[in-house]
Order: sequence, then C-alpha cells, then structure tokens
Amino acid sequence: MLERLVASVRERTDERLYAAVARQAARADSGLPRSLVGLLEVPEGARFSELERLRQAPKRQSGAEMVRALKRVDDLARFELGRVEVSKVPVRRMKTLARHGAGSKAPLLARLLEPRRTATLVAVTRSLEAEAIDDALDLFALLIATRLISPAPKVGR
Repeated sequence: MLERLVASVRERTDERLYAAVARQAARADSGLPRSLVGLLEVPEGARFSELERLRQAPKRQSGAEMVRALKRVDDLARFELGRVEVSKVPVRRMKTLARHGAGSKAPLLARLLEPRRTATLVAVTRSLEAEAIDDALDLFALLIATRLISPAPKVGR
C-alpha cells in the first residue's frame, strides 16, 4: 500500500515537472515546442532524424570536422534555450530528464505525450548544446596543439 502511494506521488510530481518545463518553453517562445518536435522528424533524403545528427560528436581531427562541430553548435543555439526559465526545476531532475531523452531514439520520444515530450526535448537539447560547445572547444584545442604548436619547433629550425 505504501509503495503504491509513493509511486502515485512520484508520478504526480513528474507530471508537474513536465508541465512546468513545457509551460516555460511555450512562454519563452510559442513556436519553440513545435520546433523541438521538428527535431524528431527525418528530413527528406536522410536516414535518421535531425536529433540523431545533433547527437553525433566530432570523430576526426580536421578543419572540416571543426566546421561541422561549429555548425552543430549553431544548429543547437538557434533554439535559444537560455530563454527557457527552468531555474525553479532542480538541476538533478533536468539532468535525469536529459539522460532519459538522450538514451531514447527519436521515434520513442515522438510517441511521448505532451507535456512530457516537450519537457524531455528541452532538457535533451539544453544538454546537447553544452556538449556541442565542449566538443567544439576540445577539437579546437586539439587542432591548435597538433597543427600549430607541435610543428612550430620544426619550422623554427
């Protein structure tokens, strides 16, 4: 009996969390939820969704890969998720929501009911934006070290 009571309280708390995040996303920009759901669609001629493309970190150390990494950052930054006020949502809960969404494929996320879908997409996209910036900075540092600083002594000789 106690177990069922705790489960029902958790479920109601989760629903309030989803509603609060989705409400803040709509308050920041009324078209934002629709734009985020657009990430789940597979573009014409592509093999996977836009969200799957944005999840892919740089794999090689090259200038072309740096351009792709910066495009990934730009594609995620266009959502301007910094406008979504989630300061009242516990950080741990947002990270858990982002982890759940990051581990799920786009078709599964598309089947989630509102407001859970919007809340999950907000959390995932915010997390991906931070990861994309980190990945681009790491790649930049690596390119600087291997292509600019490392050959410098040889060129100096």
